[in-house]
Amino acid sequence: MLHPAMTPPPGTQLLRFVGDRVVFALAHPQPGKPGWRAFLRTNLTRGRRMRKETLALLGEGATDPAGSSWRDIPLPETAQGWALDLALTEAGFFRAKAYCVDPDGCQHWPEGEDAGLSIHCLVFAEAKQSLLAQVDALAESMALTLLKQA
Repeated sequence: MLHPAMTPPPGTQLLRFVGDRVVFALAHPQPGKPGWRAFLRTNLTRGRRMRKETLALLGEGATDPAGSSWRDIPLPETAQGWALDLALTEAGFFRAKAYCVDPDGCQHWPEGEDAGLSIHCLVFAEAKQSLLAQVDALAESMALTLLKQA
């Protein structure tokens, strides 16, 4: 069985912010052989449906069937295989894994778990930058105080 290579690697856990972009790429397992296609199976951009699905599993009124938040996004072909550049438009935890389909219709998946994406609101990114700047300023002030005392 052929196992294509995925970027980011399977099992990777990514931290990103709303408005960031992420590129998913899949190396062709048989370069030069025509008739292959590739897809990204993901629940990215499906946060609302994913929440309804979770409520349905808990028996809290929603009727979305399990797995309805997942979809396959076709990956455009590149010289090395396939790649897709996605804008991250909503906060939440999402999963994704690319796979390819050979001319006979057989699916070929990279070995390993789905990639996980923890996407935070932009306000957290701005707060983090502000906090880091404050920590840097405090550290610099403390270092100057220690130098003066020495």
